[in-house]
Amino acid sequence: VIGMEHDTLYYYQLKNDTLWMSGYENRTTHMNFDQPEAQLHYPFHYGDSLNSTFSGTGKYCEKIDLVAKGMTSVTADATGMLITPTNDTLKNLLRVKRQRDYTQTGVDSTRMQLVTYSWYARGYRYPVFETVKSVIMRGDSIAESFSTSFYYPISDLQNLAPDPANDNIKPDKTADIASVFTEAQLMPNPVLTDLTINYKL
Repeated sequence: VIGMEHDTLYYYQLKNDTLWMSGYENRTTHMNFDQPEAQLHYPFHYGDSLNSTFSGTGKYCEKIDLVAKGMTSVTADATGMLITPTNDTLKNLLRVKRQRDYTQTGVDSTRMQLVTYSWYARGYRYPVFETVKSVIMRGDSIAESFSTSFYYPISDLQNLAPDPANDNIKPDKTADIASVFTEAQLMPNPVLTDLTINYKL
């Protein structure tokens, strides 16, 4: 599988329940991993984590040798609600944090860290929102290399090719009880034998 992002082609392989990145290339750089990097396993729920090492070599401008080695950790570290730039409120999102720590970059003793946060809505295979941040560490100093964010509106994700597996688990908006069931009082707490519920519709 090939993904195209930021003018770069990323090469992936799906083995059993895990997605692995085997390399990438763009106009100036190409990198092949002899030890692929684990990206995600399926299914991935809140609290799940995945750790892997990666190792690869490549070329910059077909002249300079590149080396990349390190560790990657992927964690589903948060759930919650997101208000989008178009003022849509998305509930029950899952945030996946991917942190790539380079132990070797082929450039003196420089260490690099790339952190990506991706927010996924239930029933959609691509993230709704994504933030990427790169940090360079030299000795005791830390400098931000770049940071950027991407927003993918739900309306755009709905216009993709059919996806029956995810379509079956998309939330039913008519079943959102929180929009009609309010000011609930539950008594007594803790419950012994009977529970009394007072609420408004």
